Amino acid sequence: MIPLKTRLSLLLLLGLDGAAALGAPLRFVGAEFPFILEYREGKPAGLAVSVIRDIAEHTGLDYTISIVPWARAQALVESGRADVLIGPYRTKEREARMTFMRWPLYIDTLSWYALKESRYTWSGKFSELGHLRLGVTRAWTLGQSYEASKRRLQIETADTMEQNFGKLALGRLDLVACNERTARFLVKRMQPRLEIQALKPPISHIGGYFAHPRAPVDADSLARFETALGELARSGRLQALSRLEGLDYPGPRTKWAEYLAGLS
Repeated sequence: MIPLKTRLSLLLLLGLDGAAALGAPLRFVGAEFPFILEYREGKPAGLAVSVIRDIAEHTGLDYTISIVPWARAQALVESGRADVLIGPYRTKEREARMTFMRWPLYIDTLSWYALKESRYTWSGKFSELGHLRLGVTRAWTLGQSYEASKRRLQIETADTMEQNFGKLALGRLDLVACNERTARFLVKRMQPRLEIQALKPPISHIGGYFAHPRAPVDADSLARFETALGELARSGRLQALSRLEGLDYPGPRTKWAEYLAGLS
């Protein structure tokens, strides 16, 4: 059997015709997101991998998974050189370039993080932050309210969240935007030089989704995958898989239409 990463590399080199020749697996790509998609023992692992594997076992869909830098992962899907982007937050700008599946893969709580000794506060209005140096990771979004306000803010971008927290620790930033799971991961990695607090209220509760090209190569397989993802969510199976990664996900009694409409 051809190794997983090698198969995806071949598909990207050969293009769409090559993908068809090799049996047209769904090509999933994403960046390293703690607990969602990361390398463990040299292989892709995390919630996304568990969900994809579970769906493949029940539907017979073939797939490949590759971890690449975030900006590149988005470009691969937008151009049709990969089939599914793992984990993007949904914004109007991204919806113009990609189609998002209805069901979120995971739910993040986004907050501003400051050093523990700082006295920064905010009430949820971006207009209050115009005088502060804000750290945001490149190619990330914090939701639609942020997108509408960011031109009036002093934003410094970094390639990774760890770089932003490093700047925060050195006093080069005042606040860093991050989700709770990544902050938890980085605090553990960067101890003892990183002691932070999350400002309340949260910036938003936001879903991370699977997204695919506007004109997909294999619409039927994507539809089968999305249907199976919905069944995982409604049955409580996705909640159980999330708990294995220390993550929260709504249970089977959720009023889904209302809940999904309320996500950023």
